[in-house]
Parts: sequence; structure tokens; C-alpha cells
Amino acid sequence: MYQILAYVLSGTTFMGVIGSVAYYKQNRRLKEAEVKEKEVDVERAKIEARKSEIDLLFAQLERTERACEQKDKRLSELNDAINKHIDRRRELADRLSSSEIETNRVNMLLNEAKNDVIRLTEERDFERSRADYAEMWRCEWNDCQDPRGRKPPRNLTGLKYSPPKRVSYKIA
Repeated sequence: MYQILAYVLSGTTFMGVIGSVAYYKQNRRLKEAEVKEKEVDVERAKIEARKSEIDLLFAQLERTERACEQKDKRLSELNDAINKHIDRRRELADRLSSSEIETNRVNMLLNEAKNDVIRLTEERDFERSRADYAEMWRCEWNDCQDPRGRKPPRNLTGLKYSPPKRVSYKIA
């Protein structure tokens, strides 16, 4: 009987040991599964946080793109305005250049006219001086055939008649 009891007890003990080992392993697997489940929950939370971050970044990117489009549009408008001003400046520069050319042409004509006036004034002055000189030496005799020559009306005795010489000036 003792043998049977020892056998049963040894079997029970063996079964108890096997049961304890199986329980321990099962308990360990459950704890590992719980740990893994918690890790998965943490990873899911991280993924959700990343998703919300990505959504925020996409929204910010869209706002930035809209702002860039508005800035590009404004920059295009400003470039158009600058181009208009440049074209207007070119037009005014061309008009100024043609005005300067016309002014230079008119100045050349004016200088030529001034030179003509100066030349004509010199000729007039010379003819006046000749006339004045001839008037000074006019003959007072009735026939002007006096062998003594012309008689001056004033006190010019001792002087010899010589008409004035023409002076020519160079005009630059």
C-alpha cells in the first residue's frame, strides 16, 4: 500500500510539478502577451501622433503653397509694372535723344545765321567807313577837274588819300 500511495503521490507530485510548470509557462506567456499588447498600444499611439503631425504638416504645406501662389502673383504684377516703367523710360529716352538731335541741328543753323549776321555786319561797317572816308575827301570844286587834286573840307592838308582796307575776321 505504501507503494501505491507513493506511486500516486509521486504521480500527483509529478503532475503537480508538470501542472506548476505548465501554469508558470502559461502565466509567463500571458504576461508577455500583455506586455506585447501594451507595446502595440504604445506603437499605435505613436502612429496616431505621427498621423496627426503629418496632417498638420500637410495643412501647413497647403497654406504655404497658397501664400507662395499669392506672392508669385503679386511678384508677377510688380514685374509687369516694372516692365511698363522700363518701356516708358525707354520711350522718354528716345524722345529726349531725338529732341537733343533736333536741338543740335537748330543750334548749328543758329550758329550759321549768327556767322552770316556777323559777316554782313562787318561788310556794312566797312562800307560805312568807306562812305565816311569818301565823304571826308569829297571834292568841293565845281568841276572836280582841279589839277591840284581834291580839296578836303577840313583841316586834312598834308594827308594823302588812301581808301580804308577791308579787315576780314575768321569766324569759328
